[in-house]
Amino acid sequence: MKHLFLLLIIFLSIDASAQSAKEKRADKNYNNLSYVKAANIYEELAAHNKLSDVGILHLGNCYRETGRWGLAEQWYGKLANGKTPPAEVIYYYAQALRFNGKYSESQNQMNRFEQIQADDSRAKEFKNNL
Repeated sequence: MKHLFLLLIIFLSIDASAQSAKEKRADKNYNNLSYVKAANIYEELAAHNKLSDVGILHLGNCYRETGRWGLAEQWYGKLANGKTPPAEVIYYYAQALRFNGKYSESQNQMNRFEQIQADDSRAKEFKNNL
């Protein structure tokens, strides 16, 4: 029984480090602006619920940078609807919603963004262009 438990721990640690290595590979592609390659790896990790919040943000960014606004909205939404999302995530989520024709929802997110980043000119500009 001890051996089985030990093997299980070893297997789980190997699996965790492999996932970490895979996300690092995706991050490398992302940092090299290879957004399509990075997105494919991030998606694979997400399919197995092994993607970190940073990976989710990067995946949203990959889709934003390649003009795939529906997918960008999906991934930014996962973070924006979380407990305490960064202001930048809310901004990108609002942007994705707007590109997808969801103007009212976009406006709501921009209001959230403006509350967090009152001095940010993007909120004012975004609202003026609705």
